Amino acid sequence: MYSEATNRAVAVHPAGIIECLRKLYDANGLADELEGMTQVQ
Repeated sequence: MYSEATNRAVAVHPAGIIECLRKLYDANGLADELEGMTQVQ
C-alpha cells in the first residue's frame, strides 16, 4: 500500500498473512487454499 501523503509503502510477507489467518482469524481452510494445499470445489 502506497501513501502519496507520506511517500511511504507498507509490505507484508506472505508467511505473515498465512500465520495471521491461522492464528488470529481461525481461517485454516482459507490459509490452506492460498497455500495450494486444498482445491476449491
